[in-house]
Amino acid sequence: MKLLKKCTSLILSLAICLTLTVHITAPVSAATLSIVRAGQAVSYTGKQITKVSYNGSSYSLQDTPALLLDGYVMVPYYQTYVTNGPKLSKSYNSDSGVLTLKDSNTTVKYYVNETYAYVNGTKKSIGVAPCFVTYKNTDTSVLMIPAKTTSNYFNISYTYDSSVPNITLKKTTNSSSATDNTDSTAYTRYTTANSLAIRKSASSSSDVVGHYSRNTKVSCYGTSGNFTKVKYNGNYRYCGTSYLNTEQVYYRYVNINSLKIRKSASSDSEGVGYYKLGTKVLCYGKSGDYTKIKYDGSYRYLKTSCLTSKAPLQASAFSDMSTSEFIKTIGPIAQKNYKTSGVLASVTIAQAILESGWGKSELAKNANNMFGMKKSLSGNTWSGSVWTGSVYKKKTAEYRSDGSKYYITAEFRKYNGVNSSIADHSAYLLGAKNGSKKRYAGLADTTSYKKQLTIIKNGGYATDPDYVSSLCNIIEKYDLTDYDVK
Repeated sequence: MKLLKKCTSLILSLAICLTLTVHITAPVSAATLSIVRAGQAVSYTGKQITKVSYNGSSYSLQDTPALLLDGYVMVPYYQTYVTNGPKLSKSYNSDSGVLTLKDSNTTVKYYVNETYAYVNGTKKSIGVAPCFVTYKNTDTSVLMIPAKTTSNYFNISYTYDSSVPNITLKKTTNSSSATDNTDSTAYTRYTTANSLAIRKSASSSSDVVGHYSRNTKVSCYGTSGNFTKVKYNGNYRYCGTSYLNTEQVYYRYVNINSLKIRKSASSDSEGVGYYKLGTKVLCYGKSGDYTKIKYDGSYRYLKTSCLTSKAPLQASAFSDMSTSEFIKTIGPIAQKNYKTSGVLASVTIAQAILESGWGKSELAKNANNMFGMKKSLSGNTWSGSVWTGSVYKKKTAEYRSDGSKYYITAEFRKYNGVNSSIADHSAYLLGAKNGSKKRYAGLADTTSYKKQLTIIKNGGYATDPDYVSSLCNIIEKYDLTDYDVK
């Protein structure tokens, strides 16, 4: 009996040991890591790579682990390549967002949030943009760069073992820079061009074997020069990297008179240009409160709240509308304009009715021009115009001193929508000058539609002696003052 108890005890002990061994060696799934990437909070659940080996010596990235972002291994550049490993020299310009890494043979310039780099002065496309990542558990912010691409540029052998996971780097003796950064691990991109050429090899002179339409979901396998490797009809082919995006692209329209284009996704960032009301913009995703766009070939940012998915109203919509439908459609636009300009909505609506024949005139239908605004007005010296410069030409009648009629081809302003026509008309009334004085001085200082119309008439807007009374009759007949509410 004692022997049986001892055997039983021994078996239980062995079972416990085996159980403990299984628990110790079983793989543990990566915990969720709270990070902020390029201004956006993200719950990261992918691999966290904390060990790097360079020429046989290991170092830790425990506090700021390398991460798999968009299919690429991204590493904190300073800990991976500067203080450890190859110990490259570096400089970073926080104003321009340019990181420069150097060794004795190679200089690489990375641009934050841009999918290109300069290697010894030559521009190269890269598959993923360098970006800042903040690790919320340690409140540490680091600039992340693509490990394989960087290693290739500096002739460093790169191996990523996903089972551990760890990164092994080894300096090579080959002095030529690697150009093909392809990888067997597929990642997803979306096409941004209407018709993107698929080429047989990674060259702009290579044969075109097909095309992708915009927002086609594509499996990618790395980059080679300015091209990304894809699979098409079972074969590896190539597309221009600059026409691929991490998410589907979409159009938005500017819904304020003048929208600043910023260099980065921050209200403190410098402006590089402006978009005017109604401008159609192709968008590449969001970063915090900003939307990513392309402007002059580079990624830039617009305030998301100043964009709308609703296309500007086209005057062609008025063709089949009744008078009441016309007023209900244009009324809210004129009312919104009144709140910012001070030009009464009733005055705007009445002038649009009279000048465009209820939106059915040639200028309205073909140029969204509701007020007969010519290309040149008061020398175009007034500020606040939302006109983009487009022109519509039409024949107009002119009269000689003897009363005989003749025709000329005149140039009129063409707008991207009715909203822009109204905004530009108000900007003209408020800013146009006659010499050094405002042509319609005092217009926004009164809330009487009769006084506003008189100022407009006396400023030279119209020569018809009945112009004011005609507009007053329209306002009163259709109760347009109902829209004169801020």
